[in-house]
Amino acid sequence: MEFPTPYPEPLPTKLLGVVTAVQANFYCSNLSSPTPDQPFTQLLLCTRRARLKKIGQQVMVGDWVEVTDVDWSGGRGAIAGDLGLEDHLQE
Repeated sequence: MEFPTPYPEPLPTKLLGVVTAVQANFYCSNLSSPTPDQPFTQLLLCTRRARLKKIGQQVMVGDWVEVTDVDWSGGRGAIAGDLGLEDHLQE
């Protein structure tokens, strides 16, 4: 059984989301629409990449993050980068 994806085809290369909750090693990330003409939101349960942990990059609630390796049917993904709150507000 195939599940429809909330994104239009083709999928964007860079998915951005806001971390809404943190518990243990899991982060709830609310993805935002990459284009204003096709609005949507999608909540994913994400983990932080080991590379981010190794370099000491902390991810906190309210941070904008880059999400990769999305499993749409399972509702999971991986946080590949933390853009922080200030970086996104300055754009």
